[in-house]
This record gives sequence, C-alpha cells and structure tokens, in this order.
Amino acid sequence: MAGLGKTTIAKLVYNDKLVKKHFDEKIWVCVSENFDVKRILREILEALDHNCSGLENKNAILQHLQMKLQGKRYLLILDDVWDEDCEKWDSLRSSLLGINQNNGNDILVTTRKDNVAQIMNTSLIHKLEKLSEDECWLIFKEKEFANERISVTPDLEDIGRKIAKRCGGNPLATRVLGGMMRLKEDKSEWLLIQNSKTWDSMEDNNGVFPILKLSFDHLPTSSLKQCFAYCLIFPKDSIIEKKLLVQLWMTEGFLQTSERSFSVIEDIGNKYFDFLVANSLFQDLERDFYGGIRSCKMQDLVHNLALSISKGETLHLEGNLGDDIDVFHTRRLSLISDDHTTHAIPLSKDGMGRLHTVFLNHVDLGDKFLEFKCVRSLSLFGSCIKELPKSIGNLRHLRILHIKDTYIRFIPNFVTILYSLQTLVIKNCRLLKELPKDLRNLINLRHIDIDNRIFVRMKLPTDIGRLTCLQTLPFFDVGQDIVGQIEELGCLSQLRGELSIYSLEHVRAKEEAKTAKLAEKLKVHKLGFHWCWSGREGNNND
Repeated sequence: MAGLGKTTIAKLVYNDKLVKKHFDEKIWVCVSENFDVKRILREILEALDHNCSGLENKNAILQHLQMKLQGKRYLLILDDVWDEDCEKWDSLRSSLLGINQNNGNDILVTTRKDNVAQIMNTSLIHKLEKLSEDECWLIFKEKEFANERISVTPDLEDIGRKIAKRCGGNPLATRVLGGMMRLKEDKSEWLLIQNSKTWDSMEDNNGVFPILKLSFDHLPTSSLKQCFAYCLIFPKDSIIEKKLLVQLWMTEGFLQTSERSFSVIEDIGNKYFDFLVANSLFQDLERDFYGGIRSCKMQDLVHNLALSISKGETLHLEGNLGDDIDVFHTRRLSLISDDHTTHAIPLSKDGMGRLHTVFLNHVDLGDKFLEFKCVRSLSLFGSCIKELPKSIGNLRHLRILHIKDTYIRFIPNFVTILYSLQTLVIKNCRLLKELPKDLRNLINLRHIDIDNRIFVRMKLPTDIGRLTCLQTLPFFDVGQDIVGQIEELGCLSQLRGELSIYSLEHVRAKEEAKTAKLAEKLKVHKLGFHWCWSGREGNNND
C-alpha cells in the first residue's frame, strides 16, 4: 500500500545515532521506476563527493567510488524500487562488490512489490501493517488540533474518530485529512466531510487517492491550488528547494498582494509553502541550522494527484527524446535525457510561444530558444552545456535563469539585456570564473544565488549597489580601489538570509564601515566577516 511509511521508517534508520556510529559512510539513492545501474552508481558517487557530479563513463565512476569507499563500511539505502529485472540488480550488486568487499556493508531497500524483495535476495523482509483506529485518531488529532482555536469537544471527537477510521489505517491519508481539517472550526463543516461521497470511492488506490483529492479540493484559494499543481514540473522523488519554488511561483503570477498589503511577495510564497506543508502535501522536509525548511519532496501519490489536476498544462518527459514532441497545449515543459549526452530535440513549433517554464536536463535545443517568446523560467542542467546560447538574450520576458551542474566558464554579457530578470541561480558550475560585467543593468534582480565554491574564483562586477531590489546576495567582496567599496552594501536595504563579506582589510576607517548600514538589514540572519591576511601592511583599523 502507498503511504504506509516505508520511506519514513528508512529515514529513521538512516538518521539513527547508533547507525551513524556504526557506518563510515551513509548513502541514500531514490531509485523509483528507472533502475538504471549507471545512474544509481553516479548518484552514490555524488552523495560521497559533490565535485564528481557530471561523470558519464561507468568505469570512471567505479574508479572514483573505489577510492572513496576503500576500507570503509557503508550503508546504502535504495528507496522506492519497482523494477523486477534480476539482471539489473545482479549488475549493480557485482559493481558494488567490485568496489568494496568489506564485511559489514548493508543495503536497505524499500519497495511496494514482494517480487522485488525476492529478486534482490532480501535477507529480512519487514511488511508494514495498517495502523489501528486509535493510532489513526492520534495522528488525526495531532494534525487537526494544532489549530489552537479549535478545542476537542465530545461532539468533534466523535466525528473526528469516525473520519479517522475511514482512512483505513493509512498514515498518509490520516495526516493529509487531519491537516485539511485544521481550518474547519464549525461542527457542520466536520459533518460535511464525514458524509462526503468521497468515501464511496475508497476501494480505488487503497483509499488514499480520493482523500488526497478531497484535500486539494478544500484548499482555500485558487492561487494555492495553482501553486500546488505547478510542482508537477519537478520529476518524481526530486528534492524541491523551497526558495527556488517560491521564486518560480512568483514568476507565474500566483502570489498576489492587495494594494494595502505590506507583505513582500516572497513572504506570501513562504506562507503558501508552509500551508501546503501543514496539509501534508509536502514531506521529507530538510531544515537549516535555524529550523527553517530548506527543501522538501512530494510523495508519489501526491505527485500523481498534481498530474491528475494539471489538465495537460505540464509536460514532463524522461528517457528517449528522439520523437517529435508536441507542446501545443503545454505551459510548462521538463525534458530529461536518458543517457546524459547532448541531444538536439525535435520540438514542434506549434505552442512553443505559449511556454512559460522550461526545464532542460542534458538537453540541447540549439537555436530553438528563439521560439520561446513568452518563457519566464528557464533551467539548464547538465555537463553537456558548455556555453549559454546567444538566443537566450531574446527572451525578454525571462524572470528566472537557473543554471546547475554545467561546464560553462562565463555568463555572457548578453544576459544583462534581460531587463525582466528577477532571479539568477548558479549552482555547482565548477568551471565558471566570470559574471557579466554589466550585471548592474538588471535593476529588477531580486536574487543572485551563487554557491561559495564558485565565488572563490571570481569577483562581483562593479556597481552592485545599483541593484536596489536585491534580497539574496550570498557574498560581497570589498574592492581595494574605487570598485566594490563597502558603501555599495548600504544601498541594498532589502537583503535577507545569509551574507558573507570578504576582504574586509580594505575598509579603512570606522566612518567608511558605517556606510554599509548593516544594522538596518533586519532580515539578514547569518553574517560572515572575512579578512585576507596576506599583503596586510601597517596597523589595520579592524
């Protein structure tokens, strides 16, 4: 049964203190329906060393894995396995034995299929049972009565127990339903759910899917429903970064503020995200040091729910992309190549001008970016991308440019004519050395999100202080001359999140330091001060 908590229990094992002490390395790979041995080995390697992402040769992957795991005892989680091809499992098993034959290595598998467990020669099989009626009520009660305005009256408890019983012992269904009921304070609303015709279709999908659909139908606003449906753009089992998701919602116009509202659009997006979390439509939450949610996942059935309500607006294709792709009714497109090599995709022109969001993973569209006249969000992933196509400069409606795991060496200056651009995300592009010199022209930029591994190789362009809408700027390097003076930070009053300031030895006096106006940046929650000790002369006024 879906939603019984197989992945949840595997997570408890994975994060257990005794398990952490016992193993030298722990690795988690979400397999899902695509049991591709090379992909699994590559993800194992990437979990051990982020710098090895993008390797495509299987022998090279195995050599790196052997170096990383030599003499070590490891735990490998293979989550959500479906494939019943014993030859694939034998191939993976022999590869793992070739890497490391230490006694004490363990593999933990989660699957919904008995046959998978038999094929993989599982030594111990644990079948999860349904919850008892009392256990369902405890989960329902914990979710529902998190709303302090609702008190547990005998009438509501009686109705609540009957609703929880109808969840059929499934914890996912119980959590989702309990989250949905948090906003319902009136007894009549509870009775409406208890007597819903949804329960008539409980036999399908083990009773879980109709409950998920009921939860979606009861989301309080159409904007929230749009935000949830949008998440279909991410493949199953993807890690979804909260900050990026909110920015994507923003580009689609889903986050509306009233004229009298003083809320920043991103704050509204954060509230929407938290609401979907409270309704258990997001799971596997990863938190930062401060307890804030950094990322999440969607459970498979929840992903299927998004698919059922998308009305064809989102097209997600993975595997062999050689056939002609019709995008006439599509607003959001995600293409993932199956063999991680460069592909020229035969994309039909009809409808390309209607696309708003495009995700490309190891896919080369050549000059077809010229056809994306209305695209607002563009994500380019994969080592096959070695430079940005010049045609991207024609995407005048583009609001997000997301570049990850590529081999590009610089961001061309033509990007700076994308005057609608609000978000520039660059992650794990280890060869990148240069940002566009005219970055200051992008006056609508709200987020420059670049990881620190890239920063150590380059400087920010001049006049960054002109980007007065900036909320995200993870680092700032103080210039020794007129370029990049500390006073440029003083103009960036909207900064939030994390900020690291480097080369502080170039700040010459107290009054100069004050021009950064750091005390006014109330939403910066982590601040790093960095000095370079080489080349320092005389008495430094730190």
